[in-house]
Amino acid sequence: MQPRASCSLLTIAIILLCANSLLGRSSAQTPLGPNPGPSSASIAQLDWPAGRWVREEPGQFLEETWSAPVGDALTGMFRWSREGKAWMCELMTITMEGEPPTPVFRLRHFDRALKPQEEKEPLIYPLLKMSENEVTFEDAGSEPDHPRRFIYRRAGDELTVILEAADGKQDAFTFTLAGADKAAAG
Repeated sequence: MQPRASCSLLTIAIILLCANSLLGRSSAQTPLGPNPGPSSASIAQLDWPAGRWVREEPGQFLEETWSAPVGDALTGMFRWSREGKAWMCELMTITMEGEPPTPVFRLRHFDRALKPQEEKEPLIYPLLKMSENEVTFEDAGSEPDHPRRFIYRRAGDELTVILEAADGKQDAFTFTLAGADKAAAG
């Protein structure tokens, strides 16, 4: 009877290893903790910003929309209207890159005629840190007129996007989950 018990433990260990493999985890990786480093991140852990987020102020409308992760990427769109006219929009991606694969945030700004602000390439921000409902991307060598860090934080039906400059000054934009996305999340 004793060998049968060890076979059961071996079977459980094999099942757990297979499940981790199917989920894209290795047995050496640790589960998502309060501040996992880039080597333990996965795109599935970034499903929480998915949805349509809006912010309305007198004379301004801001909207940020993120798709759910598919494959190794998320895609996002941001638009900003002032006084009822399109002012600026962004196209954004978060893709898994490098070895080990880690999330990289890219964005490109466009004016209302879709002329890109960044002519040669998009802005690129590798993952700095990530927790359950917060992610920080950083380009330590960013140009002075671009943010050094992008911080996304979700608390319930609110998504806060923080743009942090090299000197530590921050601009924060808080959005509310909108319409059907809000009903589906509830």
